[in-house]
Amino acid sequence: MTTPLIQRLGDAVLLQGRAVDAAYLAAAATIAQLSERGAPIPAPLTSLLAVCRSASAGRHNDDAPPTVPARSEQIDTHEAARLLDRTPRSIQRIARSLDGRKLNGTWIFDRTTVLEYRTLRDTTERPTA
Repeated sequence: MTTPLIQRLGDAVLLQGRAVDAAYLAAAATIAQLSERGAPIPAPLTSLLAVCRSASAGRHNDDAPPTVPARSEQIDTHEAARLLDRTPRSIQRIARSLDGRKLNGTWIFDRTTVLEYRTLRDTTERPTA
């Protein structure tokens, strides 16, 4: 008789084999998405990632597990407007071009994306006569 990969033991869950790997990948992906949105990462999720990583470490000879991207600096409409020398309203109009995200009704931008947009704009604009 084989032991199931996932078992419920009262209010606890026992993961084994591929289930540990799946939980690790799910936790890493969730943390990456939360980081990308600038949302807080719950401590239990970080703990789950660490436990799954250590539990599955001895079974892998392939590539390293996925890494969680570093959290970049998030800025609001007013800071993006300052960086691009535009009005906040004009930034709202081009928010999607800047990969902006609405968070609680406020547009949020990645500073690096805004600076890349500025560089691209500055190198492609034609001088006016």
